Amino acid sequence: MEGYMAEKGQAAMEFLMNYGMVIVISLIVIGALVYFDILSPAQLGPEKCVLATGSGLLCDDFSVNAEGVILRLKNAVTTVVFVEAIETVDPVCSYFGGQNIEKNSYADFSLKCLLTAKGELLLKVSQSTTVNETICQNGEDGGLCEGLDILFGSGYRDLCCSQYTLCCQ
Repeated sequence: MEGYMAEKGQAAMEFLMNYGMVIVISLIVIGALVYFDILSPAQLGPEKCVLATGSGLLCDDFSVNAEGVILRLKNAVTTVVFVEAIETVDPVCSYFGGQNIEKNSYADFSLKCLLTAKGELLLKVSQSTTVNETICQNGEDGGLCEGLDILFGSGYRDLCCSQYTLCCQ
């Protein structure tokens, strides 16, 4: 009986060792593929468009052509959003010109790029400003128009003046 139990124990140990080695080798191979960027999550995932958080804008769609990138943005806040500039990290693209996006509507932006390869677009909205009529009115009523640019970003006072004729003095 002792020989029989020893053989069962040895068979169980061989089974565990074989499958254990297969698992260890598989993990080493997967780790090497990830380390050398052959198996990269960025390459396996879908193309994406990510905007800076807190801008109130959603990237609805984008397309890449020979001249650059066309970006469709949606205003997700309840007021008008003014987009002064858009810059991308990789590839290097930029839009400068300024455009209002009405609440719950879309706007297309044509970014000029130095395209070397079609890659993941990480977008950063520079100095986008949400213009709020109540803020403009409170600034004018309280004599605080000078501080609007400091508090809400460069150009906020000018937008109050051009859109609501407030803080124009």
